[in-house]
Amino acid sequence: MPFKQLSHQEIQNAERRFPIVLVLDRFQSPENAGMAFRVAEGFGVERILSVGTGIELENKRLQRTARETASRIPSEWMVDAKRVAALKEDGYVLIGLEITDQSVALSEFDFSQHKKIALVLGSERQGIAPELLKLLDYAVAIPMYGKNSSLNVISALSIALYAITESIK
Repeated sequence: MPFKQLSHQEIQNAERRFPIVLVLDRFQSPENAGMAFRVAEGFGVERILSVGTGIELENKRLQRTARETASRIPSEWMVDAKRVAALKEDGYVLIGLEITDQSVALSEFDFSQHKKIALVLGSERQGIAPELLKLLDYAVAIPMYGKNSSLNVISALSIALYAITESIK
């Protein structure tokens, strides 16, 4: 029997919000920031904080890439490291998606042990800034098997949010 591709109108997702905040650190690409909204909305992320970016939330390329999702997810734009540190006071554990000397493989980290998660993503070229690395409670990394050691930040975000939501749903 041939497959019938479903239209967006025919799909009924189990809509849900997870206690996950994304922290976008110094993103340089409006398209990546827009895709962060799309991926975050698809995985039921609570909100997005943007640190140190020169990209305006109203940027046309960001909005075009995000489609309508930028209006569906609350966000705080151009916040500083103090705002990220305040997440800890609100009960969030800060987890960096970053290759560090203490990173745990994404598949080995038990996200279900944490009620609220702030996932920190670094800039496309430089990773997570040193002042934010100091705030992290944990770092996770996606194991790679080729010569390349990293993925595009949005590809990595997609993989991480899938792993997180599967473990805490």
